[in-house]
Amino acid sequence: MSSNPAAPTTLCAFVALALPKTLQAALGDAIARLEKAIPGVLWMEPRRMHVTLRFLGWTTRDRVNVLEPYLAAGAGECLPLEAKVSGLGTFPPSGPQRARVLWAGVTLPPSGKKLQAACEAAALECGFPPERRVFQAHVTLGRWKDGARVTTLPDLDLGRTRFDNLVVYRTEPTKGEAQVPGVRRPLSAYAKLAVFPLG
Repeated sequence: MSSNPAAPTTLCAFVALALPKTLQAALGDAIARLEKAIPGVLWMEPRRMHVTLRFLGWTTRDRVNVLEPYLAAGAGECLPLEAKVSGLGTFPPSGPQRARVLWAGVTLPPSGKKLQAACEAAALECGFPPERRVFQAHVTLGRWKDGARVTTLPDLDLGRTRFDNLVVYRTEPTKGEAQVPGVRRPLSAYAKLAVFPLG
């Protein structure tokens, strides 16, 4: 696996649950409220949001091709997921380090956790290094450019939503686009490489 992002044959990829349009709209409304209460955040565009199940990092299209049948099998064994979207948190969590990422929590059912485990197993089978971070389902809402001291966060409860598709995305960093706190700009652009319906 290549670790050189400048190599022309590499791409940065990840496996995620695609957000339904109803949830994208609800997150857009939530951000309109939150940006008044949480200053300094570079907000994500809701249409680019997702729930990452397995980050793959810099790799090649050929390696992703090898991975895809395993992901298709895992998606086929998992019925569409009913999940609850609620609560706000940060990475790193509240503590001595400055928070850099603001996220909304996603509570997956047991079948969703099984799907995430299947994505991890598939990645390992195809030679990707193991994920060392503990999985925590979430939707990234935005980031602080220089980090922030966060002591309290507003409540957020968007109710239940349904996820129907597992997707392999590639990341395409945006260039030459201003990022201004309070203005929703795409921090990165994402292209779908493969889509696997659940169930």
